[in-house]
Amino acid sequence: MSGYPGVLITAEGLDGSGKTTAFDNAFEYFSKKYPNMLVRFRDPGSIKNLEDICEEIREMLLYHRKENSNWTEFYLFVASRAQLVDKYLVPNLKEGKIVFLDRFYDSTIAFQGFGNGIPIDTILYDNGNVLQGTEPDLTLLYDLPVDIALKRMAEDKNKKLTDFDKGTKDFHQRVWEGYQYVADKYQDRVKIIDSTKPKKEVGDLTIKIIEEFLENYFKAH
Repeated sequence: MSGYPGVLITAEGLDGSGKTTAFDNAFEYFSKKYPNMLVRFRDPGSIKNLEDICEEIREMLLYHRKENSNWTEFYLFVASRAQLVDKYLVPNLKEGKIVFLDRFYDSTIAFQGFGNGIPIDTILYDNGNVLQGTEPDLTLLYDLPVDIALKRMAEDKNKKLTDFDKGTKDFHQRVWEGYQYVADKYQDRVKIIDSTKPKKEVGDLTIKIIEEFLENYFKAH
């Protein structure tokens, strides 16, 4: 729980899992149900097409990855996240907003921790220094076997592949294992969605989980 009046909902999963599409559709749905209460961000970055330091770091991370060591990559994520938290997440959570966030530090555990070998204790410690109490209230984990995720990305002609997308199968398998670790460690907030299901079913389940969570949350508050 974030400890703020607002709600922080995050989406996680392998690239190719359909995470962003389902999460974006849910955002549109709940924006109509709760007018003026929802805001949306992404990590790394902040807001798509916005010119700020978070988005500049995102570009560096996603499309110039080979230029960075694993440790440089990790601390660039932490730097982007520190700015995201301070400038966007905390102010909106203090105002009682419902914040939709595409990826957060769970991704760092999976990609930089399990994928690149950065110690998990280091990830948790250094992220803890910049989070300012912004823990997710609900996390949707879109689970998909690596083979299917890679196949989907290869077949999606509209997708601009990032340097992470181009990683080896072994890298993506380690990332998947990292997400299993996240699901086990944070069982109180992580809801697993089977992304092998049809797109509509995944989208409907996304809305159902968020709807039930928000109804219970507002009853309790």
